[in-house]
Order: sequence, then C-alpha cells, then structure tokens
Amino acid sequence: MPLSVKFLRFCAIWLSVTASAVSLIGFLSYKTPNTRATIFMGMSIILVWVVLGGAIQWALRDIVPVFVRRINLRWQVKFVMFCTLMALLEEVVTVTLTNLAPLYGSHIGKAYVTASANYLDVVLLHSVILFVGAYIAWAWILARYDISPRMVMILYGLTGAFMESTAGPQHYAEFAMWTFIYGLMVWLPARC
Repeated sequence: MPLSVKFLRFCAIWLSVTASAVSLIGFLSYKTPNTRATIFMGMSIILVWVVLGGAIQWALRDIVPVFVRRINLRWQVKFVMFCTLMALLEEVVTVTLTNLAPLYGSHIGKAYVTASANYLDVVLLHSVILFVGAYIAWAWILARYDISPRMVMILYGLTGAFMESTAGPQHYAEFAMWTFIYGLMVWLPARC
C-alpha cells in the first residue's frame, strides 16, 4: 500500500477521533452557546465538505477529467481555474454555516467558522484570493514534476494545516481536518 494511502487513512482515523472528542465537548458546553455553535459548525464542515464533498468528488473522479480535458485551454490554466472554483465552493459551505449560527443556538457574528458572514468579503479579502498564487505555483510544479493527485492533495492539505496552525499551537491537532479541507480543493483538479 502506498505511503500516501496510509497517511490519508491515518488522517481519517485521527479526524474521526478528534471530531468525536470535540463533538462531546460541544454537547457538554451547553452553557456557552457561541462555543457550542462554533464546534457544531466545524463538525458540519467535516460532514458537508469532507465527507459529502469528498464522496461526490470520488464518485466523479473519472467523469470530470474527461469533461475538463475537452475545454480548449492550457492544462495549467484549467488547473488554476478548477482549484479556484473548488475553493469558492468550500467557502460557500463555511459562509453558509456561519450565517446559520441561529440554527446552532447563537447569533451571526458571535459564532463563526470563517472571517465574515459576507461571502464576497471572505473570498476577496481573506481566503480564495490568497490561494490563487498557491494554485499557480502548483501548476508550475506539476509542469516539472510527476506528482500523483493524492500527493498533491496531501502536500497542499498540509500546507493549509500549517497556515491554519499559525493561529496558535492548539490548532496542531487539527492537521487531519485541514489536510482534507484544503486537499479536497486540489485533488480533483490534479486528476484532470
């Protein structure tokens, strides 16, 4: 079994363990609605983007590349555009969850999983606009080196985990979650 598969399995197990522990904390923190709401929003990201989104990508892994290859652009341009589209979709999930704070027992702006409840603010000032440079760099790297889509997913995912951990060492344990969240922005484009 390739090392990349072993690593992703380890990440899946670690994510299951840490998500379960954090969910328990969420249930026990009934007196702090903002903390509870933020925890459950985070669990929702895992369910919607990682589990559901990952399953959809896996199901379409052979269909989408056929369609993308028919687009009459250089593959590097298609890669950057597709990664950007995936990042925009991921932010739809996070901003939607942030705006659903009242369903989680909090208020918009009090509990959140992204920089803002405004989608354009998030993508133009905080996230996707910053990712495009990395996608261009990955297109350059992939033009020179033969890296499997799984390794692209892992390496970009770990890059995302590193970026998120700059908020403090308490975020180191979240590496598996961030590996999947960021990795799923580039995995399907790398297959194309």
